[in-house]
Amino acid sequence: YVSVDRLTNELVACRADKIRIPAEIKGIKLDENQKQKISEGQAIYLENMISKNGKNFNATLQVNADKRGIMFRFDETQKQNHSNTQSKAFSITEKIGGVVLSDKQQSALKNGDAIYIKGLKDKLGQEYNAYVRVNSTEQKLDFFKWNPEKSKSKDITPLQKEEIKQNKEEPKKSKGMKL
Repeated sequence: YVSVDRLTNELVACRADKIRIPAEIKGIKLDENQKQKISEGQAIYLENMISKNGKNFNATLQVNADKRGIMFRFDETQKQNHSNTQSKAFSITEKIGGVVLSDKQQSALKNGDAIYIKGLKDKLGQEYNAYVRVNSTEQKLDFFKWNPEKSKSKDITPLQKEEIKQNKEEPKKSKGMKL
């Protein structure tokens, strides 16, 4: 078997006798025809497999020499459906850190804006104030000490100050040629 390594894009070879094809994959028993196709390197499509969390899914199976085993390939519509269900799973709660949010604050969070909340309580019961914004990629709330939406373009870092200072200095005059 030959596959492409996803990280390095190099070809990876694996002997056929090193790959074991199981009799059952994710709750579906493979017949001899399916086992034969997989062992020949062909892809087969299986439906109604059961994932670890108990949900049914469909996928194409094929031998992967890089992983030295069977690989699941999902078509684009399944990936989109899977990502849509994940994005719908995240919802804004009425209460964050012991503080009840107003409708205005909840709608601002849903729109992706950062809101300032006073009187939040951490796990130890200590009060603090923070800016809160939804992190849509990780499906969680991010907490900030300063407003994350405030532009930092006006702030000059110490490194920039040093560069400005060096640019203002006049070049040193040479004293002449050394003999």
